[in-house]
Amino acid sequence: MRDGSEKPGPFTGLRVLELGQYVAVPYCAELFAHGGAEVIKVEPIDGDETRKNSAIIPGEGRQYIIKSRGKKGIPIDLGSAAGRQLARRLALSCDVVLSNMRPGAVEEAGIGYDQLKEYHPGLIFGEVNAFGSKGPDAARAGLDVIVQAASGLTLSGRAWEDGVPVGSEAFLTDYMAGTTLAFGVTTALRERDRTGRGQKVSTSLLQASLALQTATANVIDAVDGWKREFVARREQEGTTYASFVERRDQTASNRWFYNTYPTKDGFVALGAPGKLRGKLMAILGIDDPSVSDPNFRMPDDPRPMLAELKAAAAASVASFTTKDLLDRCSAAGVPAAPLRFLEEVVLGEQARANGFVETFDHPAVGPMTMPTTALTFSESAYEASPSSPAYGEHTRDVLTGIGFSADEMDVLADGRVVGLPEHPPRW
Repeated sequence: MRDGSEKPGPFTGLRVLELGQYVAVPYCAELFAHGGAEVIKVEPIDGDETRKNSAIIPGEGRQYIIKSRGKKGIPIDLGSAAGRQLARRLALSCDVVLSNMRPGAVEEAGIGYDQLKEYHPGLIFGEVNAFGSKGPDAARAGLDVIVQAASGLTLSGRAWEDGVPVGSEAFLTDYMAGTTLAFGVTTALRERDRTGRGQKVSTSLLQASLALQTATANVIDAVDGWKREFVARREQEGTTYASFVERRDQTASNRWFYNTYPTKDGFVALGAPGKLRGKLMAILGIDDPSVSDPNFRMPDDPRPMLAELKAAAAASVASFTTKDLLDRCSAAGVPAAPLRFLEEVVLGEQARANGFVETFDHPAVGPMTMPTTALTFSESAYEASPSSPAYGEHTRDVLTGIGFSADEMDVLADGRVVGLPEHPPRW
């Protein structure tokens, strides 16, 4: 945690305006705040939506707390002319503006990149949208669960509940998009150091989902003709799923050595690429001729052989206790792990020993255990702040920084153009 005595972070001196909602851009901005940037989060005059979702106490929601750490907060009514003028003035005072507002909203507020760059040529404008800025889905609204479904990620996850495919609860596309945008903005800042010019950096939840599926999101015509046939059949036969899921699973590669299996008392994940496959074969007592036979040639239709190998591996794994199999794999240098619940990891020894999680004393809700940062630097300070801003906590500080007098602030507050701590919304 920052205590003011440590060396500057890599983003010290950088000023970032966050026009962020929910996950993707708030997380992107958080990554800059960890590095010492001054991140100013603009929230609606009636409070950020995540303050109200899963609220621990009135005005302090779980998602707001974890993604607003280290930021300054200012509530602004962007629906008013005065609020839009204020936001524009604030944007022009920053190095970076980040937004995942609905398509067209920043332009309506007069703070789109094309409306700002003439007056601030060095501005970096980072944007996340749902499906990209072109094509038939460009204007569609999209949240993480929507894009997981629309991008193939839900079905790639192969999780079903009562016959219905379900997406991950981990906001995968949101966090991937936020991380990708942070990389893009950092790259643009590096380019600005060289040229003096700013630019717009864009990504989308759809791009993030495709990136997460890079290993399988490809069509090599020499061997993937079935994929084109599969899509054509789907277009002809409509949106029935069961037979298609079965057909896809039968066609996809079934890697016995890179999979999850039940043991006598739990589940384990096994991963044995390359030469490690032979060691895993010895532990399980099975034979994969593609490893053991130097003259082996893959049959034209490898599916029966792959299914047989997976069944043999599953039967063998089921004869072990989890501990016994993990011990044997460890001794042989074969990667393996038990299936754990997230709560076991957050409260477990491994994450805490490495400083991957820490218990912070939040000023409003008390002790909270949560992840710190996903990076460490040998020479730079990059650490999570312990607290998020209360409603309107930094309004006067932020407005003073862009030249407002106390009287002007009072006028804005009285008109509910900006929010102050002494006048919070009715939670």
